[in-house]
Amino acid sequence: MYNKNNTVTKKIYIKNMLGKCCLRAVKRDFEDAGIKVSKIKDNFAEIQFDPDKISMKTVSDILSVSGLSLIKTREEKIIEELKKAVHELIHEMNNVDSIAKKSDYIVGKLGLNYRYLSKIFSN
Repeated sequence: MYNKNNTVTKKIYIKNMLGKCCLRAVKRDFEDAGIKVSKIKDNFAEIQFDPDKISMKTVSDILSVSGLSLIKTREEKIIEELKKAVHELIHEMNNVDSIAKKSDYIVGKLGLNYRYLSKIFSN
């Protein structure tokens, strides 16, 4: 989406962005490069930039410096959501229940069939 200042607004999805330190680092790196970050959360950011000065390759290169990358497919997005749910279980919820209950949590969190999630994650 373009506005009158010749800037484009894009919502990008980012692989491996877990934790507040990643959010801060990505925001700082983008802003240092002249990319405005209007929203950043979990595995996505809404950014604004001048496409005559900054390309999506530049955006990708900025992420790669921190070991991150753009999510390009629906399956990659699901895998990131799955990793986030597992991260929540391990680090934030201190869940010690059985494996079955953990899989139920993940299925409920993502709203997708367990067999489908298992297949995507295995691939």
